[in-house]
Amino acid sequence: MLFVVGKTALVYVVVNIAMRCMGKRQVGELSTSEVIVAFLISEVAAAPIGDPSVSLWHSVIGIFVLVVMEFIYSYLSIKWPFFMVLTQGRPTVIIENGTVYEKELLKNRLTITELNEELRMKNINIADVYMAIIENNGQLTIIPTNDSAGVTRRDLGIQVKESPQDFAIIVDGKIFQDNLKRAGQSMDFVKKYLKKKGVSSPKEVLCLYADKNGVTFFQKKMKRKNLFKTAKKG
Repeated sequence: MLFVVGKTALVYVVVNIAMRCMGKRQVGELSTSEVIVAFLISEVAAAPIGDPSVSLWHSVIGIFVLVVMEFIYSYLSIKWPFFMVLTQGRPTVIIENGTVYEKELLKNRLTITELNEELRMKNINIADVYMAIIENNGQLTIIPTNDSAGVTRRDLGIQVKESPQDFAIIVDGKIFQDNLKRAGQSMDFVKKYLKKKGVSSPKEVLCLYADKNGVTFFQKKMKRKNLFKTAKKG
């Protein structure tokens, strides 16, 4: 009996450490890979508790391998964004400027009724949605129109033009051509801006956001040696 109690307690500690190592994001909304790892860890951890013939160390090693695999997957996703797109896909815009994209609803196996249910849960009408995006974790992100956000201007009788939405043009050195088009900008615009900032290549850029009026946020990557120094200080 004491052996089972001790084994269960040790498994609990190991799983707790493993989940902590994988990052705080694990306790929030999980991505596809994180869900898979969480399920596998639970299965591997339960094996020695339910079956005395299963070695505790086999379970510990299995959990360690899963954590390492998740680290490798995360690294590949950061290093090569196309790897994350290949395995998780891209966020999908299903409503934009008052237009519902039926094709995207069909691809995501989402009906208008289900979409309306999601909007009601977020306490917003479909007519008040400027943009709706299905994120990679399956959650629906809603960007309301300007006159529907918070204390509405419409309620106060104030009419305003829609503010342009900014988009991620460059993330971790990769240029997103689709977002460039959505922002109403061109590669010539990006090249001129980078030249103005003394940047010779998009690979030197951590992130660049822009809308139809211009750049809204820009940050260069830290040099590797400075990045390591900052990490050590943290």
